[in-house]
Amino acid sequence: AVWLKPFWLTHTAKDRQSTVTGLATSSRPCFACGRGMSAESPSPAAAAAFGIADSRKEQLLVSGGKIRRAHEQAHEAARIALQTEITSGAVLSSLNEQRDVIMRVGDHVSNINNSVTGAGQVLNQMRRRSVLKKAALWAMVILLVVTIIVVAYFLIFGKKS
Repeated sequence: AVWLKPFWLTHTAKDRQSTVTGLATSSRPCFACGRGMSAESPSPAAAAAFGIADSRKEQLLVSGGKIRRAHEQAHEAARIALQTEITSGAVLSSLNEQRDVIMRVGDHVSNINNSVTGAGQVLNQMRRRSVLKKAALWAMVILLVVTIIVVAYFLIFGKKS
């Protein structure tokens, strides 16, 4: 037995498209019209014989339409996929730039934190020195007051002896 390959396996999509389009828009008369039968009033025998051919043409036309729609849907899906890929590439690039900015900001925050920590240590050291200087100043004030009191005591009570 000879195995015949189906039409869709032996012809490309373009061949199938042109065949289906040719069936729908052919300028040649159909087989029945070529035999002298009109499409309006075929004989019952001819109608029975050619009913198979007409249903076959209708099936081919319907299949061709479905193939064309599927082809258009595939092209639309490919277009959407390409748009999605382009958009995702742009988003990825933007996210990469934002990541770099965030990393730089993190480095700056770390540097600022180190600066603030150092400034806090300097302020604490200045506060300790200030307290020490105030204590020394009060000690001198007390020493001077005591010295003045002692000198005054000796001046007032020291001459009577």
